Amino acid sequence: RNGEVLETDLVISAAGLKPNSTLAEKADLATNRGIIANKNTMQTSDPHIYAVGDCAEIEGRSYFYIEPIKRQAFSAAASIAGVPAPFELLPTAIRVKTSSLALNICPPDLSVIGFGGWTLIEEDGDACHMEFRVGGKLAGYALSGAFAARANELYQRLIEERRSAMAVA
Repeated sequence: RNGEVLETDLVISAAGLKPNSTLAEKADLATNRGIIANKNTMQTSDPHIYAVGDCAEIEGRSYFYIEPIKRQAFSAAASIAGVPAPFELLPTAIRVKTSSLALNICPPDLSVIGFGGWTLIEEDGDACHMEFRVGGKLAGYALSGAFAARANELYQRLIEERRSAMAVA
């Protein structure tokens, strides 16, 4: 706010989340950092047990936010109903709900996309729009204040660019 610029290599938006897989281990389910789940069905190593949420680990990664967990629950429910709907490994959209400042973040997944850089697109008081780009493609964003309303549009664009890049690969 005072105009000071901080240069960092990393910004942490949440810390301290760790899946608790004690019960799963007691049930002899396959675990690593979390309960290993199949992304196509959300089934664990026991086909009668499904895992969703921050306790589930899918292809080596756990998801700790509402948006991907809702998609996991949909995938599990569809699988149970006999209508496959795989959990798609999409970027994680995070909405921080506070009364003082709207904040929407979609951090870049550097393990998938490689390295790029943050660019300030627009700033107006508490409102800020930043984008993370790799090779000219949108790979993440951070929006605050009035610019937080742009989140849905940016998220759709990010997903489209990710899918087109994966189709080429």
